[in-house]
Amino acid sequence: MYCHEVTITPRRRRAIVHELVPACAALVMTLLLATVSLQAQTKPSILLDRAMKTAGGESILREYRGLVWTGLGVVHIPNRDIVIRGRWEIQPPDSAVVSTYDTTRGPGTLRYLIVAGPQGWFKRDTAFTPLPEDILAEEQHQYYLYWLLRLVPLKEKGMKLHTVFPDSAGHAGFRVERAGHLPVTMYFDSTGAVVRMLTKFALAGPVAGDDQAIGLYGSTTSNGVRWFRRMKILRAGKPYFDLEVDSLTLQRSISDPLLAGPR
Repeated sequence: MYCHEVTITPRRRRAIVHELVPACAALVMTLLLATVSLQAQTKPSILLDRAMKTAGGESILREYRGLVWTGLGVVHIPNRDIVIRGRWEIQPPDSAVVSTYDTTRGPGTLRYLIVAGPQGWFKRDTAFTPLPEDILAEEQHQYYLYWLLRLVPLKEKGMKLHTVFPDSAGHAGFRVERAGHLPVTMYFDSTGAVVRMLTKFALAGPVAGDDQAIGLYGSTTSNGVRWFRRMKILRAGKPYFDLEVDSLTLQRSISDPLLAGPR
């Protein structure tokens, strides 16, 4: 191996610089334009406006605050999957009456899960049982997530939206922060539909639980509002709950006597 010295004359050096300057300037300009374009595409306000348009429009989203759907769910527990059929009647973030039964055992196993503001109960037949603190905290967090999926609450005072890097599939997104709630990262496809949410499972008290990843697929509509058709939830990277919506009805509000709790 050997090397030898190459002499570059001043005239040749000036010629090289003259040739490189325009090329470097063009490259820098291209990178700057690409950066500006990327920032514009992923700015939270732009993503949110596009998402609301895709979901039906801001005015109609504000009008219909209550959601009622029927569907088939699968609860994944170690060594067993429980298939349930049920009805979800919710007005997020703080009101819900969910009735489900185990399909292998029939409608006779019907039970209710009720969340009304700071309170919650299980109901079986005529008996109400207060929800344990951890279950109540997690249910309240889940209905907060549905509230975010209505999109218009993301414009409320106190909501902080922060740009994040795209996910592994290239979906743009932002992180949502609100006092008193766990952070949530939302990702959107090219049409503006929410396709993924990342957060934690809630526990009673200040400590958060396992990682929670929510995938949303397909769509169904009611009164001009677009909603997901299928949902898959992972807990610490493992299947936790699947849901497929059969029918959806949007309402201006919900009014269920069970929200009053035991009497």
